[in-house]
Amino acid sequence: MEQLGVLVGLITRRSVVQIHSSLLTRDSSLGTRDRREAQISHLSNSTISNSKTEENLQKILFSVYKINEVKFYSWFKGKKVTENYIKDLNNVLLNTLRLKFKTPLELRDRLQKVKNRKYRALALRNLFNFCEEYELLDQDLILKLKARIKITEKSKIDSFIPSDTQINEFLEKISSYCNLSYLFVKILLESGLRVSEVQHFVKELDLSKFEVVGGVAVYPMYYLRGTKSSYYLFISKELYLQLCGNLQDLKKFNVEKLKMWIKRNGLIPLKYTRKYNFTQLIKNDVSFEVANFIQGRVSQNIGFNHYLAKKEVAVKEYGKML
Repeated sequence: MEQLGVLVGLITRRSVVQIHSSLLTRDSSLGTRDRREAQISHLSNSTISNSKTEENLQKILFSVYKINEVKFYSWFKGKKVTENYIKDLNNVLLNTLRLKFKTPLELRDRLQKVKNRKYRALALRNLFNFCEEYELLDQDLILKLKARIKITEKSKIDSFIPSDTQINEFLEKISSYCNLSYLFVKILLESGLRVSEVQHFVKELDLSKFEVVGGVAVYPMYYLRGTKSSYYLFISKELYLQLCGNLQDLKKFNVEKLKMWIKRNGLIPLKYTRKYNFTQLIKNDVSFEVANFIQGRVSQNIGFNHYLAKKEVAVKEYGKML
């Protein structure tokens, strides 16, 4: 019962009693190893949510990984990566989970002192995403882990925001390169959404879902990925009409080809369109709270989070920028 003693602080007292009772009623011929395996099988479907988990984080993560190793492997295969890649990353993950650490902060500090920090962080981030998807760890703990463990460590804050002149020159060059690329960039600039979110939008685009209110066109996204989300896409009515005439071609648009062209020509990376959009919203007296909602960030104000109020307020405020 040694392993049950280690994990007993991770689940509720009631669950412990249920597990203990079920184990006692089993065939008395079970050996020690069999009983331990039985304990693990009962715990494999439990969400670890006790606040004390951080006191022994290494054992928690290691146990969750070992219990769900086969499931994790299958989940990874769904990412369309090679078998060798999965095998290598799993080996790195197992090696990392054997390091000594008790809290997310200690784990971050340990990674700073070992080789292949970036690769180890990548392996851990995949484990965190897996645990989040199958609710194997408490959401608060996952958020703390993701905040501490980054694949790339930024030495300084990227404060660059393109000027109006730079954006106009950028659009002029994009327009002469390819009309579809121009439309894609315009969607980024007007919506303020991430590149991946606009990719999802053009791929799944159904024009009948658009709602036009005055000069604003609104599209329901409800595209949620872990801690990132986008509820609506806001663009001008003018851009919406342009999309109507290029629907089928947009669905086949290759954003990677555009990124390569931008890099070869030394132009502004697409990620800065989001910063530019936010700046334009604020310049036009749109509140920070509404600007965050337009870009898909969750508001912490309970009153503002009233479902029916969100879109109505955002549509009215977005119109200030047109």
